[in-house]
Amino acid sequence: MRKLLAKLEHLVGSELEPFHFANTFVREKTTGPERLRIGPRGGHRSLMEMLAACAEPPHKLLYLLHTTRTDASLGRYESPWLEPAELKAFLSRFGDFLAQDSRHDLWVLGAGTKGTIVWDRHDMMFAYGPLDRYIHVLESGGFREGWPTLPDPHVHHYHAEWDDAEREMLAYFQWRRTDLRPEDEQIRMEP
Repeated sequence: MRKLLAKLEHLVGSELEPFHFANTFVREKTTGPERLRIGPRGGHRSLMEMLAACAEPPHKLLYLLHTTRTDASLGRYESPWLEPAELKAFLSRFGDFLAQDSRHDLWVLGAGTKGTIVWDRHDMMFAYGPLDRYIHVLESGGFREGWPTLPDPHVHHYHAEWDDAEREMLAYFQWRRTDLRPEDEQIRMEP
């Protein structure tokens, strides 16, 4: 069994400690559709599966690799359409990597416009689509209403222990790769 590694840390006094949200969620308006902002304490892989089950299958993944330690091409990697069992297998295989390393974001898109769940580099999730169904899943899992707050400052970790998982993930599907959009970039370098 692999040692748990911190994806994010924050200052507590003068020491860095792993950061975890408090199982809270809030409905929020955006310039587009209303969404849920979710701060899970842990169990992100399972929560992603449960929320994706609320969206109409099949599902498609959008994997945003914005930081690499393996010289892989940064970009947006789009999977083929997946049945629920294929999504579950992918999340089972790569869930620990997604939960313990900040080099990426993962989106699960439902068929048509029936739902989107985003698990970002800060371990926060955003859910679009059937909000009432998502809320039922969250409340059944012990989440309560409240604003998930990310500490400032905080530190992202990119662990060498997960480099092989990055390579394996990028070989797992025949992904369709496109360039990152400016809002996807982790660190913007000025020319």
